[in-house]
Amino acid sequence: MKPDIIVDTSAWIDYFNKPNSKIGKADEKIIEQEKALITGVILTELLQGAKVQQEFDEMLDGMLAIPVLETGLNTRIEAGR
Repeated sequence: MKPDIIVDTSAWIDYFNKPNSKIGKADEKIIEQEKALITGVILTELLQGAKVQQEFDEMLDGMLAIPVLETGLNTRIEAGR
């Protein structure tokens, strides 16, 4: 399947911290179906939440398995309309 769902930062936080929550389970399904996408901003926000280097490294390794949707200025402007 083609990845087509952007999982935002708050949804990732639920996925990591509350995996049995409604959002955590929905995220798991999206990931299993290989439909999840992240953006550079989401990756940055998640990595900033790491408390120690090991957590940062583990999160980075896991997140690099998710396709990153590269967005330019025009995409951001249009998304804001």
